[in-house]
Amino acid sequence: MRPFSIAILALLSGFVTAQTQCVDGIKFFIPRGTGEPEGPGAVGRLGEAVQALIPGSDIEAINYPASLIDPMYFFSVINGTLALREAIVSYAEACPGGKMVITGASQGAHVVSNAICGTGYILSPGNLDPTSVIDFPGEVPGMLYALPLNVTKDVVAIVAFTDPTRLGHSTWNYGTASSKYRGFMSRTDDSQAACDKYGTRIRSYCDEGDSVCADGTHHVVGVHESYLDTYLDEVVEYIVGQYEASQG
Repeated sequence: MRPFSIAILALLSGFVTAQTQCVDGIKFFIPRGTGEPEGPGAVGRLGEAVQALIPGSDIEAINYPASLIDPMYFFSVINGTLALREAIVSYAEACPGGKMVITGASQGAHVVSNAICGTGYILSPGNLDPTSVIDFPGEVPGMLYALPLNVTKDVVAIVAFTDPTRLGHSTWNYGTASSKYRGFMSRTDDSQAACDKYGTRIRSYCDEGDSVCADGTHHVVGVHESYLDTYLDEVVEYIVGQYEASQG
């Protein structure tokens, strides 16, 4: 199957652009985690904490199924990935210089890393499930390339919590998980290299005991849900610092 081209992405994003609201602070794009109710989910706490420090910031929840079974996980993820990419491209086009933060947890983190860094071959090709949010014509794309850096140049921070596609050796890994463990889905070297290009603009948090992002670790109940309690202050400081640095 052919990769999902930026040209097609631009066409798909056209219907969003007219509704895009530019903000003076940071525009947060947050896909929620599996099974969370519509909205930004638990990671919304992060956006709200930054809003209190950077006036004029805004949170946009990415509308996608965030499901495990109905529709099945990979259909949900590809819908979220396409929706997030549309939102990023539309905001970059409508709001030149507008600063963005892309963040999510668990399935939301999978969506974030896929949207920014691209994918390997998608594991569930075929027609999209009819309950999917995005009515994508034709086939599910066989793979997605990374978004070009000129589109994401105003993304000041990308933060993934408990990403199922985490690679253990990434230089932008944070948390207590050992480098010998990786997410239970992992990702390709090409998409990993695309992530690497973001340098200090990207972080992936994974703790020991979370078998979603550190497959093989001894699973500890509660770790998977603990990231916003453990790292909220640290990540808020990081995002505010990234934003201030972007202001010159």
